[in-house]
Amino acid sequence: MEPSTHFTFYTFYTQSPQKMSTSTRIDKASLQLPGFYGNSIRNTRQWIQNWRVKLFYPKCKAEVVARIRERLAMGGVVTSTCSCGACKLVSEDAPRLVTVCHCSVCRNDEAEAIGAENAPAPSFAAVRRSSCRMEINMDIAKEEDVLVFRNSSDFARRGRCVLCNSPLLMDYEWFEPETIWLTNPQWIYKGKDGHEVVEQIEKEFSLNGGLADIDVCWNSRHDPCTAITKVSYLGKEDVREEKEDEGGEQIKERGKVQSQDLDWTEYKLDAGSVSK
Repeated sequence: MEPSTHFTFYTFYTQSPQKMSTSTRIDKASLQLPGFYGNSIRNTRQWIQNWRVKLFYPKCKAEVVARIRERLAMGGVVTSTCSCGACKLVSEDAPRLVTVCHCSVCRNDEAEAIGAENAPAPSFAAVRRSSCRMEINMDIAKEEDVLVFRNSSDFARRGRCVLCNSPLLMDYEWFEPETIWLTNPQWIYKGKDGHEVVEQIEKEFSLNGGLADIDVCWNSRHDPCTAITKVSYLGKEDVREEKEDEGGEQIKERGKVQSQDLDWTEYKLDAGSVSK
């Protein structure tokens, strides 16, 4: 017997459920910034650091911002989906910046999801926060609060699926209030010939000839995985010297630029704030 395709659709923006032919619940509220005064010390530090970077750190290159605007003109949809299918994050946006982060925490989140001690560095796409929604498959999620967060540093929280442990997003909160970073994303957009193009960004990014914009924390690529970290590029610890590939293991460069921590001339702070 074929399962019915008629289910109940819930939205956070009405007081009563609306009937639609889908088993998906739409949630935008969970992806918004937590209230500033709910954790005022943490949020104030993030807000102050945002201004410190704007005023005193190296300025982002004009061509980086121009490249973001070119991608925005292409439009499309960026998604991050958990492995069990319970949760998908959807942004009606373009990947403004694409990074591969080699830090111990990003690799730790990937490793935990597959029950391993280490894992390849994940990719991230920066999108505008207000463009994001979460689509929850209620057949799988049931009544679970499927997206759960943890603080991995003073400046970041990470979201994952509570059922399969897949990492889904990184959020710098009040340090980058208009931006969310989707993990291992997919980008669907219209090509020049009008046909739909689907890119698995963690495997390739055709706009850069198969490379991300930046390999972030390149000097951490051999560090043991850890659940939390200090942030060298925000002054929480010294930037360490780069280590050469050891033990015969060579980690392939996946970005156009390899940054020992974070190159602010290549990185646009709060990329979600850039307009067309």
